[in-house]
Amino acid sequence: MQYAPTLTDQKLDSSLFIESKTRYVRGRIQYAPTHTDQKIDSSLSIDSPARYVLGRMQYAPTHTDKKLGGLLADDSQTGYVQGRIQYAPTLTDQKLDASLSIDSPARYVQGRMLLRPTLTDQKIDSSLSIDSSARYVRGHIQYAPTLTDQKLDSSLFIESKTRYVRGRIQYAPTHTNQKLDSLLFIDPKTGYAQGRMQYAPTHTDQKLDSSLSIDSPARYARVRI
Repeated sequence: MQYAPTLTDQKLDSSLFIESKTRYVRGRIQYAPTHTDQKIDSSLSIDSPARYVLGRMQYAPTHTDKKLGGLLADDSQTGYVQGRIQYAPTLTDQKLDASLSIDSPARYVQGRMLLRPTLTDQKIDSSLSIDSSARYVRGHIQYAPTLTDQKLDSSLFIESKTRYVRGRIQYAPTHTNQKLDSLLFIDPKTGYAQGRMQYAPTHTDQKLDSSLSIDSPARYARVRI
């Protein structure tokens, strides 16, 4: 939810502290109506149509260090931070991992999005330390409706077609050793980082390696691209 530029520090409500002009901050986002009680996670309980949920949105570049909330400390230009991402409707209750429980159509889930290049070291939250340009970080990505249960590995429970699974994603070159989170160590230029990748529907059981159990063709596994 965008708000008009301001010239001085101000406060709109208990959840919003603004220190500079034209930003996107933690606010309310409308989502499609639902017809039954439902819950996405511990922070959201929905029981009627046309509601608003908390989330973080994009904000304009700034020229000085600043802080919007407890989870965001930013010292460079235009990035994407934790927020809610809409996903396609589903037909049955399903679960991807411990942090996502879905039981109705048209929702928003927490995730991480692409961030713009930066010129200096910076930190968005406790799980992300960035010291080079243009990266992709771990998060929840949109997925298509599902039809059947299936499982790839201990970290992913899949119930239908066309999902995103953990894998390696290429990122822009870097010049120094760095770490994005507890699951990612980068030390040379132009490397690969763990992440989620989409895979196509499958029809038969099969297995590629010890870390991937596949029950149909045309998938993406942990590999170097």
